[in-house]
Amino acid sequence: PAFCKPKVGIISTGDEIISPSEQPKPGEIRDINSYLLYSSVIEDGGEAIFYGVIRDNYELLFETAKKALNECDVVLVSGGSSVGKRDHTAKIIEELGNPGILLHGIAIKPGKPTILGKVNDKPIFGLPGHPLSCAVVYRILVRYLLERMMKVEEVEYPIPCKLNTNYHKAKGREEYLPVNIEIISGEYIAVPVLSKSAAISGFTKSWGYIKIDKNVEGISKDQIVY
Repeated sequence: PAFCKPKVGIISTGDEIISPSEQPKPGEIRDINSYLLYSSVIEDGGEAIFYGVIRDNYELLFETAKKALNECDVVLVSGGSSVGKRDHTAKIIEELGNPGILLHGIAIKPGKPTILGKVNDKPIFGLPGHPLSCAVVYRILVRYLLERMMKVEEVEYPIPCKLNTNYHKAKGREEYLPVNIEIISGEYIAVPVLSKSAAISGFTKSWGYIKIDKNVEGISKDQIVY
C-alpha cells in the first residue's frame, strides 16, 4: 500500500517576528516556529511548504491562508490564536469556509489558546505563538493527524523515571513538562526543565517530557513518571 505525502502549509504571523539572521530591535524576536514546524513535518513524513512570516494584517493573512488551503492538505498558522486586537487567526478560519472553527482553547499546558478548524474538508490549526506551546501542540495533535492521514502509527517507548522533586500543577489541565534525565546509582531520574513557554530553552535543554493527567494536582518526589 502506498500514500501521497500530505502537503502541510506553514504560516507564521506577527509584526514582531524577524528572520534569525537579523539583529532584533526592541520588541522584536527571531522566528523559530517556522523552522520547528517545517522540520517536524518532514521528520514525520509530510511535505512542508512555507508561506512566509505574515504581519498582523487581516487581508494579507486571509489571502495567504486561502492560498495555502488551495495548495495543501493541512494548514498550520503559528501565532494570532489568542483573543487580542491583532490576533486574526480565529476570525480568518471562520471566514474561509464551513464548518470553520471546531474548537478554540484546549485544557492543556502549555498550549491552551490552540484553534482547530476545518475548511472544505481540510484541517487548519491555529497554533500558539510561544515556541514551547507550539511544539507541544504539534506533537500531540498535528502529528497524530498526519499519522492518521498516512495510516501509520509511531510506537513510543516511554522511559520510567523517578521525579527528583515535588511538582505541583493546577487541576483541570493536562500538562506536558519538559525534563532532563540523569542516571544516579543505576536509576533514571527525571529533572524538570522549568521555563516559560515563550522561551525555547524549555525544549532545547530537555531530553523529553512527562505527561501529567488533568485531574492530578501534582507529583511527589521519587514518584515514577513516564
